[in-house]
Amino acid sequence: MAFCTKCGTKIEEGIKFCTGCGAPVAVSVNNAETVIPEQAKTAVPLKKKNKKRNVLIAVAGVVILALVFVVLPLLFENKAYYLIFNYMVHDDYNDHDYNKAIKYYNIAIGLSPLLPSVRFDSYTGLGSIYKKKGLYDEAIRCYTNAITYWTKAITLRSQNNSDLYEHRGNAYENKGNYERALADYNEYIQYSPNRPIPYLTRSDFYMRIKRYDLAIADLENALRLPYVDAGIRDVINNRIEDARRARGR
Repeated sequence: MAFCTKCGTKIEEGIKFCTGCGAPVAVSVNNAETVIPEQAKTAVPLKKKNKKRNVLIAVAGVVILALVFVVLPLLFENKAYYLIFNYMVHDDYNDHDYNKAIKYYNIAIGLSPLLPSVRFDSYTGLGSIYKKKGLYDEAIRCYTNAITYWTKAITLRSQNNSDLYEHRGNAYENKGNYERALADYNEYIQYSPNRPIPYLTRSDFYMRIKRYDLAIADLENALRLPYVDAGIRDVINNRIEDARRARGR
């Protein structure tokens, strides 16, 4: 029978720590007594402490991620849209204060690095303003960014924003880059093959560059679409006649 050398408590066989004082118990190895090192006392408590610390670190990480990807984006989204729609659309844009509108759009973009919908709306608006100001390179850059967000962001992919290709194509055309303009008008039709407006847009371009046969072909294709109301049909027929006259029948 063994007893604790420090407090005298009776030690049962196989016990490594005294139940009275917690001191390590001397064990017999080859009939010699060996004292368990002092570090053994803290081995289990340290393990538990490390586990608790890891849990706290994991919880803190989740909280930080929630702030970055949920809370802050929501706060910034509200602020960004407030800037866009309250200051820009309702006031500055309608009053033709384009420089101030550009400023607010850029602030909205800076507030929304993780919000593709805000950036999409901002770049689309900026493209429209730059085109009105005759700054076609800037307009093209902004429309390109808007198209990128539209085609890659899951939240925007379901929307039909193909008219961005019309706007960018128009900017290219105003710069005299007819090849890039035509490429965008083609994309416009590709994304909206059952709408007459893209065909009318490209036919207008063909008329401007005096490709009358191609203009007439687009107009006739538009007439064959399944959903063309009477008003649009009249417009198309009138444009066909104009193209034939320009061509010389």
